[in-house]
Amino acid sequence: MKQKTGKKSYKDVMAELLESFKSGDLPEAVARTYTQFPDVPCTKYSIVNRLLILSAGTGDARGYRQWEKVGRQVQKGTKAFHIFVPRVVPKKDEEDEKICVGFTMVPMFRYEDTEGQPLPEHTPASLPPLIDVAKKAGIKVTWGKSGHGEYGYFSPGTNSINLSSEDPKTFFHELVHAYDNKTTKLKAGQDPVQECVAEFGACVLARVFGISVDKWSYDYIREYTGDEVPNMCQKVLMRVDKIVQSILKDNDKSA
Repeated sequence: MKQKTGKKSYKDVMAELLESFKSGDLPEAVARTYTQFPDVPCTKYSIVNRLLILSAGTGDARGYRQWEKVGRQVQKGTKAFHIFVPRVVPKKDEEDEKICVGFTMVPMFRYEDTEGQPLPEHTPASLPPLIDVAKKAGIKVTWGKSGHGEYGYFSPGTNSINLSSEDPKTFFHELVHAYDNKTTKLKAGQDPVQECVAEFGACVLARVFGISVDKWSYDYIREYTGDEVPNMCQKVLMRVDKIVQSILKDNDKSA
């Protein structure tokens, strides 16, 4: 049974999306957290502390003893970075109530600066659309810790996708990278054209499956192109068209 993709063809969706990028008529981006993995303690921290952790280049940072509890040891010579932790004391004359009287700085260490027992692989609550397409194409998909604060990445050498988010759009982005790599050998690093192809393609696929991420995708592409989002998307239109068409054809075959 084919997955439902709505009445419009992907070409109609692509044309409408490009027109939205040109006009700037985009819905507000839905607020998202960096990761949805409940087994990573820092996902429960304040937005300020999460930004400090991302700035340190990681998606998982913990205190020295926290790493010891999961069987990992901070490597010798590693320098800590610090986050804010509130100083809470009992309220005067009210033992059951507590108040914040200030903040203290607590040292944290990145996952990348530890060694020891591997952390358990994350099991997503639900699988994204097109996951079977990836499997049929021989693309291995895993959910785990990010290396440098990214939501996910595609590795051409191993033809694999690692995700640090359960957001379907993130998977679509990396899936487009994987299909793009079949015909265009991807460059190392964050190449602006490659990122535009992946994000524009992901946004088209998201629309096809009834997921609205237009503003988020626009802002993502703008990080690489400045005010040239429509022009860049127009430039890669045929490349994205071929990739999306190939993915959806493979989806029909796997149904």
